[in-house]
Amino acid sequence: MSVTVIVSRSAYDCLESNGQLFECLADRELVYVFSVRASNLPPKGSYKELHLIELRDAEEQLTQLLKSVQCRYDIEQVVYVSEQEVIPVAYAQQALGLSNLTVKKAQNFRDKPRMNGLAEQAGIEVNPIYQGSSLEELSTFIERYGKVVLKPTAEAGSVGVHMLTEAALAFEMYDPETMLIQAYNPNDLYHLDALVRDNQLVFSSLGQYSVPCADYATEKWKASLISNQATALHATATAALMRYLSAADVQNGVFHFEFFSDGDNLTLCEIAIRPGGGGIAQAIDNVHGINLFDEHIRWQLGLPAACKNKTNQTYYTATMSYFNKESGRFTKLDLASLSEQVNSIKYMSKIGQSVQTARNGSDELFYLLLNNQPSYHQLLQTVDEIIDNAEVNINH
Repeated sequence: MSVTVIVSRSAYDCLESNGQLFECLADRELVYVFSVRASNLPPKGSYKELHLIELRDAEEQLTQLLKSVQCRYDIEQVVYVSEQEVIPVAYAQQALGLSNLTVKKAQNFRDKPRMNGLAEQAGIEVNPIYQGSSLEELSTFIERYGKVVLKPTAEAGSVGVHMLTEAALAFEMYDPETMLIQAYNPNDLYHLDALVRDNQLVFSSLGQYSVPCADYATEKWKASLISNQATALHATATAALMRYLSAADVQNGVFHFEFFSDGDNLTLCEIAIRPGGGGIAQAIDNVHGINLFDEHIRWQLGLPAACKNKTNQTYYTATMSYFNKESGRFTKLDLASLSEQVNSIKYMSKIGQSVQTARNGSDELFYLLLNNQPSYHQLLQTVDEIIDNAEVNINH
């Protein structure tokens, strides 16, 4: 019997549209490998096997697991869903002779030094990188730029990211083998979400974060304002993405490209070969009817894109994530009259559950998906009204 293996850190509902499994998976025999941290899992009876493992740094464990599955089934393809499992899946595919995305190409979207090098090759500006080896050199670097960002070279999302101004602390935390120090960029942080097939841009949407991802710990709300409006910055970002893909020798995929911009020029944050998280893909689906998770699965299975044509209508929407700053019992979310502006709410923790203080950018308590707004100005106003008036209670 032939099976398709789905590997995911994300929740099972990322594989659904309107409560149903994606059509491209519906007629397949499936084996699931989910993270132990996935917030929901596939229903019983919908799979041949379900495995729960730690997906972080799981290259060897996943490979051995799939070799055991291969003793029972003929594995047609191994598909990844989100960022954390990109490298483990690439290693497993290569070991099983099923390589779809090679390890080398996968690392172009996970390894930060490699990513920076390819960006420079593609003519994309990169934030200055600390390349010294002494506390004195680091002190000089911080004096020059005022603040630095310390981040792992290969972690997903904002895990392990710190913004620092003290050279002694930064030097103590810094491991040149596994970490990178770059100058802090004070410009706004944007994201381009795009579908590319055969080197052609099929769809793209531009979003702007209300706060930089690394600053999530200082704010309860983090919104992403999303539109397909044809602006100069949107065009600049899509051109930069296509140059990067050419340098990385990648012709197909769904991409989440984060960059800093003063409104005209852009500087790389990072580029991922997967749909945007935090409700971004779902917000795009709500207004465009284009499900980037579905498209992400389809290209890995060698299927044609479901989205054929670029939409001509301009949309304005947002996803709004809430990060609790205290531990306790989540007892209430009240949007009052603003609820009519909300398309849906995705709870990571249900009302009534005990919750811990958010530790990183994937620890949101819930996120809201807004309805399409008539203009960007109205979108900004709606987001501000929700931030100012929504009532969230966490009791000690």
